[in-house]
Amino acid sequence: MAKQTGPFYITGTLGGITFYKRKGSWVARKKTSLNKKRVKTDPAFEGSRRASACFGAAAKLAKKIYWQLPANKRGRGVIGKITGLVNTMLREGIAPETIEATILKSYT
Repeated sequence: MAKQTGPFYITGTLGGITFYKRKGSWVARKKTSLNKKRVKTDPAFEGSRRASACFGAAAKLAKKIYWQLPANKRGRGVIGKITGLVNTMLREGIAPETIEATILKSYT
């Protein structure tokens, strides 16, 4: 990755090179060939779209479960753990009702 030097720094894309700030230093790289339309339609990204849809469903169910927990069980990091559990269980083919009951039982 190339670094930007000089008195002025650029953010954006010029002539196929993208300039931006990363971890406190200014860098440049070749412009990516990916775009929103390609990710949404290209068969090569079918697995990513499926995983994304499953994770979205898991996040919605996790939110529902989280707000049913007692106030003393909610807190920093809990929603992420619940989302991970729900995502794993959905991928195993477990019904959402069963997931909800199982997680609520384990947290109360």
